[in-house]
Amino acid sequence: MAEAEKPLSGVLKIDIADPALKVVLTFEASNDGDEWTPATLGAALAERGIENVPGQAVLAEFLKTAAASAGKGPVSAEVATGIAPVQPAPETPLWEDLPVPEDLRQISSDVLAQTPPPVIVRTIREPVERETTVTQKSGFPFGKERVEKKIVRDTVERQERVYIDPSVKELFFARQGDLVGRITPASAGIPGRDVFGRPLPIRKLADPAFHCGPNLQKIRDEIRAGQSGFVRAGQNWADLIPFSEHSWSVELSPDKATAFLLFTPGHRALPLPDPEEILQAARELPYPEESLIQAREILQILTDQTEAGTEERVVISSSRDASFDIYVPEDKLSAYLNVHKGKGRGRPLNLRDVGTAIKESGLKKLNFETIKKDILAFYESGEMDLTSYLLCEGTPPVPGPERQVEYAITFNPPETTEKITSRLVELLRETTGRADDPSTPDDAPRVNPEEIRLESLKDFPADEIQKTAFVKTEQLLCSIDPPTPGEPGVDVYGAIIPAEPGAVAEITLHENITQQKAVIATTRGGVLDYRESDGVVSLRVRPHQDARIQVELTEDRMEARLSLEEGAGTGTLLTREAIDQALAQARVTHGLDQEALSAALRAARASGAGAPLTQITVARGTDPVNQSENRVEHLVGGPSAAPVRIRKDGTADYRSRGDIITVEQGQELCRLLPSQQKAIDGTDVTGAPVPARKLGGFELEIGPNVSRREEADGSVTLCSEIRGELLATAKRIEVLSSHTVQGDVDMSVGNIRFPGAVTIGGTVRSGFFVVSTGDIKIAGGVEGALISSDGDIMIKGGVKGGGKAVLRSKRNILSPFVELATVLAVGDVVLKTALVRSRIKCNGKITFKGDKGRIVGGTLRARNGFEVASVGSPRGIRTKLSFGQDYLVADLIEKEEKEIEKVKRRITQVDLEMRKSEKTGATEALETLRAEKIKLLKLMEKRGLRLFTLRERFEQHFPSKVVISGEVHSGTVFESHGRTFEVTSPRKAIAVEFNPHTGNIDISELNGS
Repeated sequence: MAEAEKPLSGVLKIDIADPALKVVLTFEASNDGDEWTPATLGAALAERGIENVPGQAVLAEFLKTAAASAGKGPVSAEVATGIAPVQPAPETPLWEDLPVPEDLRQISSDVLAQTPPPVIVRTIREPVERETTVTQKSGFPFGKERVEKKIVRDTVERQERVYIDPSVKELFFARQGDLVGRITPASAGIPGRDVFGRPLPIRKLADPAFHCGPNLQKIRDEIRAGQSGFVRAGQNWADLIPFSEHSWSVELSPDKATAFLLFTPGHRALPLPDPEEILQAARELPYPEESLIQAREILQILTDQTEAGTEERVVISSSRDASFDIYVPEDKLSAYLNVHKGKGRGRPLNLRDVGTAIKESGLKKLNFETIKKDILAFYESGEMDLTSYLLCEGTPPVPGPERQVEYAITFNPPETTEKITSRLVELLRETTGRADDPSTPDDAPRVNPEEIRLESLKDFPADEIQKTAFVKTEQLLCSIDPPTPGEPGVDVYGAIIPAEPGAVAEITLHENITQQKAVIATTRGGVLDYRESDGVVSLRVRPHQDARIQVELTEDRMEARLSLEEGAGTGTLLTREAIDQALAQARVTHGLDQEALSAALRAARASGAGAPLTQITVARGTDPVNQSENRVEHLVGGPSAAPVRIRKDGTADYRSRGDIITVEQGQELCRLLPSQQKAIDGTDVTGAPVPARKLGGFELEIGPNVSRREEADGSVTLCSEIRGELLATAKRIEVLSSHTVQGDVDMSVGNIRFPGAVTIGGTVRSGFFVVSTGDIKIAGGVEGALISSDGDIMIKGGVKGGGKAVLRSKRNILSPFVELATVLAVGDVVLKTALVRSRIKCNGKITFKGDKGRIVGGTLRARNGFEVASVGSPRGIRTKLSFGQDYLVADLIEKEEKEIEKVKRRITQVDLEMRKSEKTGATEALETLRAEKIKLLKLMEKRGLRLFTLRERFEQHFPSKVVISGEVHSGTVFESHGRTFEVTSPRKAIAVEFNPHTGNIDISELNGS
């Protein structure tokens, strides 16, 4: 103990750090320092004011440690401590684990950036005093009431803004009703005491509360989300930025005809729902896909509702008005109901209207209960259309007894029938597998296989012919007894239906026979075949006509004219031997034209029966040479010009007769020459002499448009004053500015090609053409022919083209109707009644005079549009109308493309030839080919530029309109600039235009709606 109290020399330092909560002694042993014992240490601490000085044992231990560390440096030790204050704590939230979903992180950044700083308010409740008046009753029965004033204490609430640090420290995503966090209550704190014994106060919190902003609910110690959205938390606050997701559903109307979308928009920053998913959900209801609107329309609906922020129930079905009709067939033995539900924004189906229409239809025998039940079942089903629903049926009539047939012809004897049938069998054997041969010799007539191998021979063969009879065209074959009435029926309206007469014995009519009511007659002459089998009579008229040969001599017997008609079917055919025999019988022996005879025979065979060749000159006499003062030298045509053109192969072309002689203005026609010829007798076709005239002059009458020119040698030259048709006879010559045909254009006239106006009094038959540089007027009609004019084409009788007629005009075409024809017009096409299954290109306008014009079928292109009453037909025949473009330019484009293809093929061929020349070393040929290729490439460039220019011209739009005052049927297609609009349901009174700004075809109603 004495050693422990031995003083220790050294330097002592007492450290008391602010806020005086501990005392630290630092001692360094040193011989130069003061001497220290535990007691002196305690005294030093007490002197400094330390309240709780450590005990002697603690201080002795400290000095012992310091002595042990002598020479090693100072030693420090904490020898006294105060009591630290416990500071108050505010309310502290413990947040739930509510991370922001991955797909919303980017959006959350955008939302925070766009949302203003939070505004926090708190509710302050304050006591207030107010004075009130109270009435006190008297304690006595008749005492007076007393009025007293009292002070009443109430509590009022007011909102106070809380100013906070707006820095966001944490961010969560919570859905409505979620527990966001819990609040740890605030603590009040405990004061402390320092080493000197002085109290240490605690700090006062300015606002210990934790504040919940908008859309967060603080319920006791819980914080819950009032809406879905982003929770942002700061130092002592939190609020919720509303952020809801999109939600949607689809449903059907009560009649299942219309689909609806129920869309609740969420935050605008979210991507919109996928329209395809919405459409798929509608299809799975189920709902027909073809009745839904397009995805882009649904996307627009979603966009608009999101912008407006409103929840709506919108239609996503295409629109159609409800409709219904009652259909009664022509026989009125049944009545049907067709009902079509409305959909989309269209007028819905009204069952009351349907019921009223049925009741007012006048139909009888209606089962209203069954009808009501079936219609209601349809209304509640998913079906859109109820078609051909049977409402009621009538009672069909019962026909009368069978009617008898009375024949009005005389059948051939059996031997004649046998001969004709054998001839048919023989010809069938000969024509099997044989083809038509245009080079048939004159002496080997050929039967037309089409006249022998009839279609009915499959069901009615030659060996089953029982009787035959020779018949003429439109000859009565048999008549049927008058009908006997049967038992009448009743139609759906309760009206009586007369009974049909009794059925006639079954008669099968084959070729060339017609029946008009109770009369059966032929449509052409020939031989009638008869067969009866199992009570069924078969009748057929086959071609049967013997060949006809007629020889006529002119009055002066200077020409022999031959008329031929080929036989038909099983009749005799034309032969050269028979023609020679007929000429011999007519005593024609002089001037026979063997080539004309052969050509006529071939032409008659080619034309066939029913198309006779008439007045073919086959022999000419030798004209006498008269002694006269002058003679005529024809320089063009003349009275001896051949009326039949002979082809290179020697056959006669009776269609191109060449009897129209065209001359130019100023062209020399003939010369009148002084005669130096003596009189020489001639010979007629029978070989008889024709005396020559010994004396007398020659007079030639000069008609209009012919001028005279006196020549130096005494002759006279006649010239044409205009471009036109030369008419020259033996006594007259003239030039006409127009060509007129009194009757039809057929074999008797031939094809017409004329440099002026042409007038035709009849019809242009199939296979012929009329080409004119002026106007063409046709009083009759046009069959499968070509009509081409540099002027107008005017047709009075209409066009029945049979798919072969072609009309071309550099101006306008006028006709009452056109059927199955191709029409090209630079100007307008003007019609009256109909345009049926034709192809038209028109750089003007297609119009109809009157209110009955209709277009049925075909492809029609008119640059300036159409004016018509109706288009298409109830059967849905496809009818295409194009407008607004230069369609004649389209023909030039097609032609130019073909030329470019030719040049490309030639370039390819030149390249191949150049390779061959390079291999063979043909230098000269190679240079020639290179030069040709350069020319071809330049030509290719030139044509390509022209094609580009034409295509630009074709894209040019011309103001035009299609105006249809009446019906527009399904199957009608409108086209312009590659855009099309097809009519899928009948419409009325519309106008169709191409909108060059939108590139669409616009349809508008003519009544302005």
